[in-house]
Amino acid sequence: LENFFILEGEAENNNTPSSEKTLPYLSSNLNADWTIYSTTENNPWSQGSSYTQATGYQNWDGTGSKYNKEVDGYLISPAINTKCESGKVKINFDQTIRYTNNVSGWENNHKVYISGNYDGQNFDAATWEELPYKPEASPYTDWTLYNSGDIQIPDAYVGQDSIYVAFWFHAPASASTTWELE
Repeated sequence: LENFFILEGEAENNNTPSSEKTLPYLSSNLNADWTIYSTTENNPWSQGSSYTQATGYQNWDGTGSKYNKEVDGYLISPAINTKCESGKVKINFDQTIRYTNNVSGWENNHKVYISGNYDGQNFDAATWEELPYKPEASPYTDWTLYNSGDIQIPDAYVGQDSIYVAFWFHAPASASTTWELE
């Protein structure tokens, strides 16, 4: 997630005004320090060497044949420090959402949440607030990624030592989209 977060304003440590600062997510892979939490028996999220994706259409039984299953789960960021003297914190990421024509109401199956009280382990004990993310179908017919656009982080989460962002995905048993993040 290159340029995952953008901080605008003055950084607390150096009081240097800046129009844009980014947190150190410079690798395109989300394997390091990210957590997967599944709320169904089967996990929709998988991690490759250069991507992380969620889908309900997988080889669930190891036979080599793919089929749909109802799945639900979260991809959770590592702790993120948003301490700033002033300014706005936004999130943006590169993604693709494919096979949207397969699922009626697919837009409701891709959400982004934020928490200021997640302890890094007990997902259900934390309070999660939905962010104003509007999923859009990929404009491409291949796996080309496009930017999500900026999503404003609420002021209540600015100035904290540890916030977490969670990407939520759901697929019904009948069909599935595929959501790839990089």
